[in-house]
Amino acid sequence: MRIPDRDYVVAQDLRCVPTDIDDYVVQDNLIRHPFGIRTLFGRGHGARQGKRRFDLGWEAVAPPVLTSDERLRLTTAIKQLEEDGKRCAVPRLTKEVYGGDPPPMRGKYCLECLPPLVSRCATLCHEIARRYFGLIDRVLEPLEEEAGVEVLRTELLERVMALFLRSPQRLEGLVVLSLGFAGRDRGMQIAWVNAWDGVRAEFVVHGRSLRWRATYARTAQNPSQRAAFLLAFPAYNRTDPPRSRLLSETCWVPRSWWKETGDVA
Repeated sequence: MRIPDRDYVVAQDLRCVPTDIDDYVVQDNLIRHPFGIRTLFGRGHGARQGKRRFDLGWEAVAPPVLTSDERLRLTTAIKQLEEDGKRCAVPRLTKEVYGGDPPPMRGKYCLECLPPLVSRCATLCHEIARRYFGLIDRVLEPLEEEAGVEVLRTELLERVMALFLRSPQRLEGLVVLSLGFAGRDRGMQIAWVNAWDGVRAEFVVHGRSLRWRATYARTAQNPSQRAAFLLAFPAYNRTDPPRSRLLSETCWVPRSWWKETGDVA
């Protein structure tokens, strides 16, 4: 699979070019994220103590990436695949709710699977993969070149909070690109693209290039959760070297949205 579908140039000449990814990477991401195994076992966004449900918002995305009915049908079909006596090794794949301890896995859900099994699994999940990876194009399109505009993070905070208090429905259409670092790994610079409906595409930054890393979906159940999600940025701090400070105090948003909501300022 080739992602994204085409070249995108966004803030300050940051470029995301199409990259070929093999079936192993495709299936590993589908099983972790839309199929929800990562969260079901208490890892990542949305993971909580006690019983955990697989759905993190994929059914709420418009159009849905994966519905409950599709998940049940596909996980059942995946578990029935067999090659040389081997089957899918992902534990509890068909579970929708799970409250036990995470299984003793190394996290390589699909990366060590037999090639024929991965290929057949990818065929089963082709439509889900098309929807999931299509989100990358969907969040980048409103931000490319002249369609986007650079604004101070403080200005965006003021705008989003004003809309949250007065007319939260106007948050619809907002997509926010910001740069920072991946948690405690100060050596990995990343970009987040957060969309109003709870979709987050994450990229690794190499110079002026963006390389896709993962896509998440978080259910935004109310306006306050949606506002908080949109205003979440990867962290910078004062010890970061100057070369890493691209967009350190600013972010990139759709120019049309910024203009249309200017009356709340």
